[in-house]
Amino acid sequence: MPGIFLLSSERSGTNLLKKRLCDSNGSICNVPPVHLLRTLGYWESQFGDLAEESVWESLISFALRCCYERAVPWKYVFTYESVKKNYQRKYKDQRSLVRLTDVFYSMYASEEGKNWYFCKDLWLFDFSNRIANEIPDSYFIQLVRDPRDYVVSQLKRPYSHCSVIKHAECWNSETIRSSNALVSLAIKDKSFFVTYESFLEDELACINAINQWLNIAEQGLFTTDSGSYDFHEWKNIHLPTMRDNFDKYKKNLSNVQINTVESICWVAMRNMGYKTEAEFRPSISKIFKVWDTICFFVLSPIKHKINKFKFRNESINRWAARGLIDDLEKRYR
Repeated sequence: MPGIFLLSSERSGTNLLKKRLCDSNGSICNVPPVHLLRTLGYWESQFGDLAEESVWESLISFALRCCYERAVPWKYVFTYESVKKNYQRKYKDQRSLVRLTDVFYSMYASEEGKNWYFCKDLWLFDFSNRIANEIPDSYFIQLVRDPRDYVVSQLKRPYSHCSVIKHAECWNSETIRSSNALVSLAIKDKSFFVTYESFLEDELACINAINQWLNIAEQGLFTTDSGSYDFHEWKNIHLPTMRDNFDKYKKNLSNVQINTVESICWVAMRNMGYKTEAEFRPSISKIFKVWDTICFFVLSPIKHKINKFKFRNESINRWAARGLIDDLEKRYR
């Protein structure tokens, strides 16, 4: 089963693009992200030799926990035996976490009666070369958002920190890692680039361009959901697209903050086609660095406590994976 892997940063329109693409046709499955590679991939070698049954069973068991110990767990219940059987059928004895991820997402898509799956797990750019080499039918979409609007969006998240510098550094690092991934010969001819702003400008044209690239028939205008989600970060997914949701930084960031973001992201944002407000690369104010540090260490904890109380009635458990992470740290990390 073909898989589409999204290389992007959070708060870049990832949920919007995934939902619109999956809603536009009946072929692609909108699989809820469970972050198998981010959670387990960096320590895969520490599990041991996957040829040993006990090690393989341990990896599959932790992967299963990733699917259900989440704020938004999977609705289909898979077992160790069913996963092992499907894996053996597809990959025989070629064992790896990347291939296991493909099997999990394919099983979910099969339950939905779909022919493709869409994976928007975090930090896929760090595993993209392996994905391209280990999963034959893999395709990659790079999605980028203006770093200044990205910072605005991150600052508004309930549980994000309050540092402009750290958010800008995150965008710069992840955008470069994503771009570096596309340099790989294994990925270069299997990738599609889109900016959040161009998607807002004409999402139907963008969706049809992606469908054409994937060799899927063009679709008509999608329909939106009638229901909503009890999850702050997903509260607008079911609503029509906010077509003016860009250049927010001009009203929400000060000149000093804009200069800071542009200074940190200067080369990458220009390579992505974004025009800077400054004619030349600005420097970061030493006074602002001090203030930004105070925001990170003092204001961020206060913000988290306020929002923890504010969103106390959410039905989801944002810290559902804490037990999983604790067990991983004790055994493998």
